[in-house]
Amino acid sequence: MHLAVENGLVPVNRTAHVDLPPWQLDLLRAWASGLSLPHYEYEASLTQMEAKELAQLLCHRLKACSDQHAVLRGHETGNLTVGEPLTVIFHGGEGPA
Repeated sequence: MHLAVENGLVPVNRTAHVDLPPWQLDLLRAWASGLSLPHYEYEASLTQMEAKELAQLLCHRLKACSDQHAVLRGHETGNLTVGEPLTVIFHGGEGPA
């Protein structure tokens, strides 16, 4: 989805900004860069349950129904921008949700 937005294949309709905690933003960037939830789970040293909860919290906050929809919503809310480097830190479960 991120590449489709970057290449102008998918229009982005800006909506209100949604503040994301660092570790939710990290997962969003991971998804935008093409990483799967299991890969993120492994790299962030999360359990499967923690990774699923993180994904659910992120999707709920962005009002998204899937990882790809979350990436589109990330562009719509300004959490992702075209040309921005997708730095993934693998925060994992550190810090408050």
